Amino acid sequence: MVFQAVVLYSRRDSGSGGSFVTVFFSSVVFDLKAQANAFELNKLDQMESASVILDRNGKIFGQIYVENRETVPYEKLAPDLINAVIAVEDAKFYEHHGYDLLGIIRAALKI
Repeated sequence: MVFQAVVLYSRRDSGSGGSFVTVFFSSVVFDLKAQANAFELNKLDQMESASVILDRNGKIFGQIYVENRETVPYEKLAPDLINAVIAVEDAKFYEHHGYDLLGIIRAALKI
């Protein structure tokens, strides 16, 4: 991960330690935004899925796969499934803009 420095100055922050923390976290946020903008959703269609083997009547005889995946469009996912994933993975999903800075800091401090 490459960090690019973005300096944010604060009138309340006069200490060098606070400035370093501000610059560091600004760099992290800047980098995460750049990575999110660069992600191409069409790569999801390129995921491997199972090869289906049909018999002479066109019925499924078997499948060959490393991981048994089936691509399902977002529109076909049940709303309860989406809400359950959000509740487990990111309870504050609707309160931030794609990344939870406090969650990132909390995870970094657990290392």
